Amino acid sequence: MSRPPSDYMREMRATRKLLKSLGHPDPLSYEPHAPMPLDKIGMLAAWTRPST
Repeated sequence: MSRPPSDYMREMRATRKLLKSLGHPDPLSYEPHAPMPLDKIGMLAAWTRPST
């Protein structure tokens, strides 16, 4: 018995279909699943900068 696809997987497939329709024949996912070193001051500046 298989489970129905999760919302996450359904959206990933929809995104892949959209990207392919826009001319990206083999889209890749760069979604990080590992810790990333960040510069705290740079991140603070990015989060507090007014949007344009």
